[in-house]
Amino acid sequence: MKNKIIILCMVCISFNFGCKKEDANDPNIEYAAFNTNLAYIKDDYNYKSFDVNNDGIDDISLEINSEIDGSDEELEIRTFAPLNNNLLQISYNKETFGGSLNQVAKAYSKGEVINSASSDFIDDDDVTLDALLTGEYSEGHFHGSGDKFIGFRFKPTETTSGFYFGWLRVNISTDFKTIKIIDGASHKIADTPINAGAK
Repeated sequence: MKNKIIILCMVCISFNFGCKKEDANDPNIEYAAFNTNLAYIKDDYNYKSFDVNNDGIDDISLEINSEIDGSDEELEIRTFAPLNNNLLQISYNKETFGGSLNQVAKAYSKGEVINSASSDFIDDDDVTLDALLTGEYSEGHFHGSGDKFIGFRFKPTETTSGFYFGWLRVNISTDFKTIKIIDGASHKIADTPINAGAK
């Protein structure tokens, strides 16, 4: 009986150490928790900006934009570069959107690699995450899909050599009217891939 108790204790200790190793943060990744919401405003827009590398400069902004024309409402959720950001590029899918080729942000799942080899990036001048036109179409891969990651790369200054890869975790409601912004991170070493959700 005594041997069984000792073995059981050793198994528990091993399990605890294993969990701690998995939970350990990577010292080369800068992480920020946000746990905030961005809400829809009818026939108006609402936005927030986020600093994922904790340097006091916002790295990425999100916006919900509502435009009403008669009985139709167009809702669009998109990213854009904050005013104090030097260079932001969003990972996107080359696909049709509303009948023409547009910039629709790629929705990453946890663990997927964000880098130049696996992703296409575009300078951020309003890259769409999701769009809905009442009674006509809805586009994008974030709404109603649970937690998804926006992949991006940026340069902290115009003279910075190389890009820093990052992610922002969001959860967008099926009706496009609420975005939960959970957290974000970026790699501290230029031109180094980051996995969505890594911290």
